[in-house]
Amino acid sequence: MNDIAPPPDGWPLLVALMLLAMLADKVYGRRFWKAVQVVGIVALVVVVAWLLWGEL
Repeated sequence: MNDIAPPPDGWPLLVALMLLAMLADKVYGRRFWKAVQVVGIVALVVVVAWLLWGEL
């Protein structure tokens, strides 16, 4: 009854990405997070455009 699911297959990659994000935050600060925000918004716009107008 207390079944605990194993971690997903890509968990080492997620841990490495988190460590890199923490390092980039220490080195670049707000500039890093601004770049992450811009990349996220661009990716969201591309996905929405793809869904609305079919394959690009």
